[in-house]
Amino acid sequence: GKKGGGLFSSSKVQTVSFAPEAKNTVMLAYGYVASYANTSLITSRVEIHIVSFMRPHITLPKATLLHKAVTANALNLIARAMHPSHLNAPFVFKARDDLAKLLVEYLNAKESDIDVSIRVNSLEALASLCLLDPVIPEELEKAIITAATKIYAVPIASPTASPKESVGAYEEKQMNQVITKLDNLMAALLFMQPSIPQLRRLLEYLSPYMNAPQAHQRERATLAMHNLLRKFIQFAPSRKLDSSFTQLGQSLAMALPRCMDESPRVRRSAVECTGLMLYIDHLVRTPRKVGEAVPPPDCFKQLNAIRDRMEKEAFDQQLVIIADLAGVLATTVSAEDLVPL
Repeated sequence: GKKGGGLFSSSKVQTVSFAPEAKNTVMLAYGYVASYANTSLITSRVEIHIVSFMRPHITLPKATLLHKAVTANALNLIARAMHPSHLNAPFVFKARDDLAKLLVEYLNAKESDIDVSIRVNSLEALASLCLLDPVIPEELEKAIITAATKIYAVPIASPTASPKESVGAYEEKQMNQVITKLDNLMAALLFMQPSIPQLRRLLEYLSPYMNAPQAHQRERATLAMHNLLRKFIQFAPSRKLDSSFTQLGQSLAMALPRCMDESPRVRRSAVECTGLMLYIDHLVRTPRKVGEAVPPPDCFKQLNAIRDRMEKEAFDQQLVIIADLAGVLATTVSAEDLVPL
């Protein structure tokens, strides 16, 4: 039959077909070509000679799970190759947002059309794409995080459950792997905009899961909040963009209900989140030189003691501990920010 002009040409006259394994190999090869090509040449060719050939095969109607996982891996390689640190020069990857949307489709698939490898590779690729300039548009950011955080609702498979009962559930090791990639994705979005408004927006995405009736959802979301707050502290000293933690009270109001959670791990993490928010407010308010460390506020010792009591003491003692926590907040948080609490 008559062949089209390229290996993956979408021309209607092309009759040559390829085994799925061959297509997977070529998709991955494109990723490695971008990674190892001469950096002075790849920027002028990546859109036309790589992305344009890959695009029709990223969302094949009957794509296998392996094809999706391999494609996501290839896109991660390409995204990393387009980073200025690799190119040693600024570059705007015009296909970035469209490729991110295709990966969001992977994450939004029904459970029978997605597995651990697809989730891990897609989240890793999205993190790499989010680290490219310019900053991801807010609407796309919302679509990315909404799709990515669906993993919080996936249960852990019980060792005693039957195969039928375990459908859609992950083993704990698999879940931890996916959650780590999701934390990295949110950290990438924060790194590109290490500001209080961006931090608050990312925290808001966690709110539905922090208030979920299922304990595993509350635990994952509270730990994600903890990781985000720590990342902000890591990023903020060298890139000061704020003078205060605006709407601190509203953010504290997300964590405080979890201080009375039935799960000791959630209670501990929620108290630590409360302390980290207070430290961030103290950090951005304190005049300092770039890179200069800021010691934590005096209330930290009290909060650490409250955290340990929250985790260890009996549940009937929690109200006494909460009263102590309220006392710390009353002396630390401004009257304006106390209102939402």
